[in-house]
Amino acid sequence: MFSRFFSLSKKITILFCLFFIGLILNSAHANESLFLKDKNDFLQPDEAFQLTIKKNSQSIETSFFIAKDYYLYRNKLKVEFDHAPQNQILLPTPEIKIDTHFGKSEIYHNTLNASVPYDTNHPPKEISVTYQGCSSKGLCYAPIKNILNSIILKLVDQKQSALIQKLIRCNFYCSHNTLVLFC
Repeated sequence: MFSRFFSLSKKITILFCLFFIGLILNSAHANESLFLKDKNDFLQPDEAFQLTIKKNSQSIETSFFIAKDYYLYRNKLKVEFDHAPQNQILLPTPEIKIDTHFGKSEIYHNTLNASVPYDTNHPPKEISVTYQGCSSKGLCYAPIKNILNSIILKLVDQKQSALIQKLIRCNFYCSHNTLVLFC
């Protein structure tokens, strides 16, 4: 009787192992890991959320070009002029998403254009834009903060956006999700 029980237990163990191995092979074949997503499946933050900034005579215009299957959170978007938080950010109507971690959230897909007015008598010398977003595949990025100083803002005034974008990309990786430009 003991040998029968041991034999049945061994059979169950073997079947369980075969099932588990089959599951792993199937997930590898589907180009997805059972436990971890491949980090190469995700874009770098500056590729997922491409930020451009333009300075008009009365406002700062920010535009995000958001990659497919990525989104930005509305409540994580913050703008500061000279270290002072700006509460008057003109934003489009967001989409509503029920998030497993954050609950009901307001998000933006594809593009986000925001306008932040400033006092024309005291234009900002430094602009800070902080934002956070996620991939639909399950990766959420840490908050990202970009800081543009007065020399870069002069380039914005002179419509040197191509140069600014090169500076942003170059310094972005060096500063671990915080862009600080020293000119």
